[in-house]
Amino acid sequence: MTGRRVLFLGIFVSILLTYAIWLGGSIPASIIKLPDQGLNWYYWKLPNPTFWSRATAWSMYLGHQFSIWACIWWAQRSQLKYKYHPMEATLGHLVGFLYMFLLLLQSSLIFNRTHVNRWWTFTLEISVLLHSVVVSWMLGQSKWPTFLFGFLGILVLTQLHGLPVGISTKRIIYGAFLVSVLAVYGLTERGLGRIYEVTYIPLIEFGLVGAIYLIFLLILWTISRLPIKT
Repeated sequence: MTGRRVLFLGIFVSILLTYAIWLGGSIPASIIKLPDQGLNWYYWKLPNPTFWSRATAWSMYLGHQFSIWACIWWAQRSQLKYKYHPMEATLGHLVGFLYMFLLLLQSSLIFNRTHVNRWWTFTLEISVLLHSVVVSWMLGQSKWPTFLFGFLGILVLTQLHGLPVGISTKRIIYGAFLVSVLAVYGLTERGLGRIYEVTYIPLIEFGLVGAIYLIFLLILWTISRLPIKT
């Protein structure tokens, strides 16, 4: 099977799995959750967990982890930490599940040329934008422009330059981005006084990259200072 067929088959299966979650959405929705107790509280846990609920959850989690690493080991011989996501059938959660399935599909294509296809990776990067904006909108938050233009700004600064588009097209996209930012913040309740919010997400993401890079350099420097045994 060619990489292109694997990709489209994987996308089709991801959509089917998302549809299955939507069909079964009434089951988790019928469970009465405990009152939210703050940032450290995981809202979607069972109010009265049993031995079997814990055993099935942890056994499937460990089975998933071991199977993923076994597949990686097998693939290396022959040629992810994941957090439980609340099972809700809201539009925001469904978009999130579809995005997660597409990321899992991407991880399975690591030894395939499709893994580095520019348009495919661009689609993955822009999907998180849709997920974040939909969730913010569903929660009734007025700060959805922060997520929209934050992630869009990262795409304009990074992913856009990996696409086979000319400089004129890029300039049009730059202009459309700036006009959109000014229009949305000027015409909505956020106001131009909060336009600096569009820098939050890029600064956080690029800041984390810089921090990881510095930690990596520190590790290399530490290793280089260790005495060499002869």
